[in-house]
Amino acid sequence: MVYSGGTDGSADQTTIISNRVLDTNTYDGIDICINGNTVVLNVIFGSSEAGIHLDDGCVEPDGGPSGNNNAVTKKRISDVCAGLLVESGTGNTISSNTIFNAAYVNLAGDSCSATPSDIRTQGKLPKGRPRPVAVRR
Repeated sequence: MVYSGGTDGSADQTTIISNRVLDTNTYDGIDICINGNTVVLNVIFGSSEAGIHLDDGCVEPDGGPSGNNNAVTKKRISDVCAGLLVESGTGNTISSNTIFNAAYVNLAGDSCSATPSDIRTQGKLPKGRPRPVAVRR
């Protein structure tokens, strides 16, 4: 989770680039609970929740809301409940992501509750190859 708050100060205006996040099991692959960030060129595989979660549930050091004005682009996300879990933040841009084997490509809200079998059976072609879904928003 990338967040602002407490005595740690602000993590706003951060670039999260070229990470490989594997098998987070009961967590989001990348949880963005901050503002004004760029999340680009990451690979996320195997999360029972979201690949990327734009989270409005944190409080900024100045008392303001989180999950606003973030850019999420050029991700490869697979075997997750939701490719992108987007809460009520504003000004976020999501583009050029490839999401497959996900129960939901985009899901509004703060949680995803698909079972592992739901995740593994979504987006499969008859021969068992993943079906990429380009997300442009």
